[in-house]
Parts: sequence; structure tokens; C-alpha cells
Amino acid sequence: MIYKFLILSVEVDLFYREIEINSDATFLEFNNAILDSVKYSKDQLTSFFNCAEGWEMKEEITLMEMDTNSETDSYVMDKTYIDEFIQDEGDRMLFMFDILSERSFFIELKEIMSGEVEKPRCALAKGTAPQQITAEDDFLSNPTSAIGFSGEDFYGDEDFDMDELDAEGFMDITGNWPFCTDVRINGSKATAEFINKTVTYENGEKVNINNFTIYPESSNPTTVKPQKYNPYKYQTEYFADCIERNIPFDIVPNDDVVYVLKILKTIEKSLTTGKIEVID
Repeated sequence: MIYKFLILSVEVDLFYREIEINSDATFLEFNNAILDSVKYSKDQLTSFFNCAEGWEMKEEITLMEMDTNSETDSYVMDKTYIDEFIQDEGDRMLFMFDILSERSFFIELKEIMSGEVEKPRCALAKGTAPQQITAEDDFLSNPTSAIGFSGEDFYGDEDFDMDELDAEGFMDITGNWPFCTDVRINGSKATAEFINKTVTYENGEKVNINNFTIYPESSNPTTVKPQKYNPYKYQTEYFADCIERNIPFDIVPNDDVVYVLKILKTIEKSLTTGKIEVID
């Protein structure tokens, strides 16, 4: 059987690739076909993640053998076949091409066809792929210049004019605007990532990616699907209710607010010194 996969990126609008590959091909063959279709080099680590319908990540298929927990199954690309995980149209995967920054392509099996192909092929290509590797080295060597932070003021230099901010326009979010955010927190024992983005197909079809994933140091990732709601509406209503009733803010205690401010000041200090700083 021939699998036709659609590959999308949340980083580039109207980018997609269609890859046709035999169902019994290895994930290494699929890996190389994807990299060739976007003209990426093959000298970087990559991984596939089998996903549930809501893009919750499950099993990982790695480029090379990794040290894993003995209680956890491990899958390597050159020893694992696509149809071991993908059997039905609509099945989904993530292809992580930038391990350091955890950037991925979103893959969906769009069609199963009879027959075989001599080798994997890119049947359709549109748009330019995102940059393969982000400028992590520049940031690590000179973090302040990498983001344009001079240390004088968080908002910029002395020419910054607060009146240039259009507060009314900033908050003027219509009901049709897709709330989008991407937050990643790297800790000493785990990494937490929240993604809420909408990918638009060329035919106008929209796919929402709404996941919160924990990546522990020594076990498989765990993904949950957050409840969807308008955060601005809930925050505003709660704030107004506390003011009207003259009650304290119980959802976010004052101590937590102070601690967040300490975190921000420590980040600012780290950006200025270029060193790892400890929160006071």
C-alpha cells in the first residue's frame, strides 16, 4: 500500500508537503524523504512522535538508539516500520526536526492507495520551509544582543514613547480571532510546553493544536488537552468581581505574584550577565 502524508508547519503560512511512501517503509526512509523535500541537511538529530487525534504525543521513534528506562519501549527509525503505528487515514504524527528548540512538522495520513512506489517521493510542495535550526548559538554566546536587550529598560531605549502603544487596538480582539500562544519552560528535571495554534490548509480548512505537554527527564512525555475558553474574558470578569465585592485574589495569591516578579528579575539579570542566575 502507498501512504500519502500531508506535512504542515505552524511557523510558515501556506507551507505544506505531500509525501507518498510505501506503508512498510521504515521511519528512516520517511525521515530522509521529509528532509529532502524541505532541503534540510541530514546531520541533525530528529524524532517522530505518534500522536492521538488531538496531537497528544505518545510513542517516540528516534533516529538512533537512546538510553531509555527499562520499563519503556524504545523505537529506532531504521528498525521500525511506518505501518506499525499508522494504519488509518487521519492518523497523526509529529516530526521533530529541531530537537534543541523542539520545533516540529505536523503530519497526517490523508490517503491510502493501492500499489507501491519505487522510492519515497514528494508529490506536492508549496511554500518555503522554516529555517532548520534557530540561532541558539548566537543567543547562548551573546544573549543580550540576540534579542536586542540593552539593559537600560525593558521597553527599549530612551526614544521609546509609551503613547505609541494603542491600548484600545491591542485589546480589540474579535470573536473570530484564534487565540494563539506558544510557551515553553525548561527546568532542571522536566520541560513543560503549551501550544495553542491554528494551522490553515490551502482549502481553508483549519486545524487547532491545543496541547499541554510535560517532558520528564527520565520517562515518556505526558500530554493533556487543556479546556478551551477565552482567557481575557475570565480574567476580566474575575478581577471585576473581586473589586466589586472587595475580596482578595484567591486564584493567584500575592505570594505567587511576588515570586513571578522575582523570576522575571532573575531572567533579566541572566540576560544581562550571560550567566545562569539563581532566584533569590
